Amino acid sequence: MKQLGGGFVSDKKHLLEKLKNDTSVNESGIRSKVIIFISLIIFFWLIYFCLFYINNGDIVFDGNSFEGNRSDVVSEKHPQIDEVTISSKISNNSSTGDHASKSELGSESHPLISASGDDEVVVLNASGYVVARRAATVSAELSGLLRQVLVEEGDRVSKGQVLAVLDRALAAADLDLVNSNMQVKRVAIPALKADIHESQREAARLKALRKSQFVSEELFTQAQTRLLKHENALLVANAEVERMKAEIQLKQLKYDKHSVRAPFDGVVIEKNAQMGEIVSPDSAGGGFTRTGICTLVDMASLEIEVEVNEAYIQKVFSGQKVNAILDAYKGENIPSYVEAIIPAADRAKGVFRVRIKITELNETILPGMGVTVSFLN
Repeated sequence: MKQLGGGFVSDKKHLLEKLKNDTSVNESGIRSKVIIFISLIIFFWLIYFCLFYINNGDIVFDGNSFEGNRSDVVSEKHPQIDEVTISSKISNNSSTGDHASKSELGSESHPLISASGDDEVVVLNASGYVVARRAATVSAELSGLLRQVLVEEGDRVSKGQVLAVLDRALAAADLDLVNSNMQVKRVAIPALKADIHESQREAARLKALRKSQFVSEELFTQAQTRLLKHENALLVANAEVERMKAEIQLKQLKYDKHSVRAPFDGVVIEKNAQMGEIVSPDSAGGGFTRTGICTLVDMASLEIEVEVNEAYIQKVFSGQKVNAILDAYKGENIPSYVEAIIPAADRAKGVFRVRIKITELNETILPGMGVTVSFLN
């Protein structure tokens, strides 16, 4: 019995020791989990702190150095750098981000506090495109068959230069017919003048004979009537000649309209029709009729167009200086200024269109190129 009781006592002690060990293990595991949880909270809080102050311009990472309070840390490490330099870095980062996310004209515009120089502060960044203020799809004024297309894409043309020629055989025949009729009328005029001269002599002779009573009154009256008829015939012939001149001018204009000419100096950027096709000033001919022959752009009218969010439009004004950089040529600034703000907002986008005048055009600036612009104060 004693051995049996002793066995029960030893088993009880063993169970108590096992429970103590399990409890200590559980406590240590809970402490570890609590420490890990607190560490994660501190870690995420530090990340939030850094991101918040970086976005608000209070912390700037520059190379391997960490700059905290701009007014204190910068003055201690770099006395020659002021607040404007740090702000410029912020503006450059913002500008790069705008360009990367640009998907349409003026899709992004951001207010800034950066500076590009001692006196020029960048107040807003936006993105846009180079557009031509004067561009035209050149078409014929008449419907007809294209006999010649005298230009290709990229050709420079002058105002009045012939771009294409329509079939003008019928117009030429009409013009020749009118010229022939006019020649006939002109040839008849000298004969009418001779008849008038002869009638005048006959009337004068009969008048003298009538005074001597050698001719009757009836003969004299007939001579005067013939003179009046010849004079009226001459007047009609002269009027007919003038009418034919006007008709010739009309036929000549119609003939000239078969030649399509450039409306202004420019560059052909698109060829829309080929020789042998039917062209028409309207689309009444259906899908087989071309309405345009080529697209012409005046390179002297190039400008930049951006869209600015209505929340920031108060930062933009007419005549404002702008720094513009082509996406294709990084680092090359294009001198320009705000020419006009279109006084109507796009309700769907909530933006205003802004026209920017380029003061120094060059051959690298082409229509449709993307541009990043910075509005200066």
